[in-house]
Amino acid sequence: SNVVKCVEPCFLFANNRKLCCPSFTDRSWMCRSPPKPPPPPVSEVSNVVKCVVCVAASCLHCGVFLGAVRCLVAPEDSWWFFSNTTFSSPQPASEDKILSIEKAVLLAYAWDFCCLAAGVVPFSRARNAGDVVSHHAPIFAFLAVGLPYTLRWHRLEPAVSVVAAMPTTTRIFERVNGWGFVSSLNEAVMCLQKAECCLKEALDRRGNKTTLRRLPTSPPTLDGYVFTSGPVQFLELVFKFLVFTVFPVLSVLACVEYDLVAWNFFQQQQRKETVLRGLLTAVAMLKSPVYLRTLAWRAYCLFHYPSMAKRTFTKLKRHLSRGPSSTPGFDSPVVATTKKNKKLA
Repeated sequence: SNVVKCVEPCFLFANNRKLCCPSFTDRSWMCRSPPKPPPPPVSEVSNVVKCVVCVAASCLHCGVFLGAVRCLVAPEDSWWFFSNTTFSSPQPASEDKILSIEKAVLLAYAWDFCCLAAGVVPFSRARNAGDVVSHHAPIFAFLAVGLPYTLRWHRLEPAVSVVAAMPTTTRIFERVNGWGFVSSLNEAVMCLQKAECCLKEALDRRGNKTTLRRLPTSPPTLDGYVFTSGPVQFLELVFKFLVFTVFPVLSVLACVEYDLVAWNFFQQQQRKETVLRGLLTAVAMLKSPVYLRTLAWRAYCLFHYPSMAKRTFTKLKRHLSRGPSSTPGFDSPVVATTKKNKKLA
């Protein structure tokens, strides 16, 4: 007999395989996929709380960005690399900049982990909590390794002696941290994008509207909003690309500058002119935790940032392919989910 769709189909499952079974209403054979369970409802209050949490995370990351700018901009000497002031003796820079920015980083990243523990991913472009953990966990390790230098523990950190002999060396570490943490501006913008998305979902539920799916790792382009608008997303992606390409290079150059200063200092500490003088100098440098931190930071930039830059460039091309803001669909709050979009995501 002909197969007729039944109002109440019957399903049989054996060894995780779906089987067809006869319908008892019209005596025909039926085979349908079982209906998917509806997603758990999200209350309007929950979305508002997520919005507030993301705004708080954005404020903390803005504090980190301001600390990074403070490290980069110093009136007492030139902030560019390999300057003559590095080996001269101008007025020493204030030593509280490094401590203040690392406190700000610790507070902001700890808040991000609290958000993850509460089930909220505060960044709009993070696919899941694993993306945030993989980025933040190494930073916590860097902060822990550099703690003897930050707290000026002379017995554990030989670099403190380098700074005491050459006060301008502090400016080098400020540049390393400044170029490394200037990316917090991008993190602050992503938190505000997530806040706007949560706010829109709350308003949609209040107006009994349906919030459709969007591309993963890409916030929707929303009308009437600021940080999820097309131009702001373009600027954010450009800045993100600089974060993964230009800024790490500048930070690594500052690390190389410290290598030269530390090598000269520890080499002068070797009083005897022996064949092993260079080896002893290298061993003395490797005893410094903050020097090991600079090596780990260079490895982190080398193995982690190229892939991130490639992903960002792909997102930037996809964003530009949508056309100017006047193009229909560019400012729509929803991006259709297709097979091609899934591959791009």
